[in-house]
Amino acid sequence: MQTEELKNKIIDFMENCEKFYGKKIEIKGAISTHKSFDRHFTTYSFSEFYIENICCRTSGFRLMFNGQREYYELSVDLITDFVEISPNSYYFIEKYTENIIRKTEIEFL
Repeated sequence: MQTEELKNKIIDFMENCEKFYGKKIEIKGAISTHKSFDRHFTTYSFSEFYIENICCRTSGFRLMFNGQREYYELSVDLITDFVEISPNSYYFIEKYTENIIRKTEIEFL
């Protein structure tokens, strides 16, 4: 369950993300069955593309990072943590089940 503070941070990010349009985004993803993201229990991915828009899809309530031929989605309802590392770098934690967690780190360059 999300706190009011977490919901407000996510909403604030979505309302102010137009400043990233046209920038390159690097996305590092990790899906794990271990809360520490131990490499023995984690699958990693990486992608990069130029952001055309960032929006919210109401069907399924997904936060979408869209490029020309690529996109990446986060399940807003499942976000349990959202941290601004720097003004251009963030990470999200989604909890899909008790044992399946996804960490997504994004950086705008």
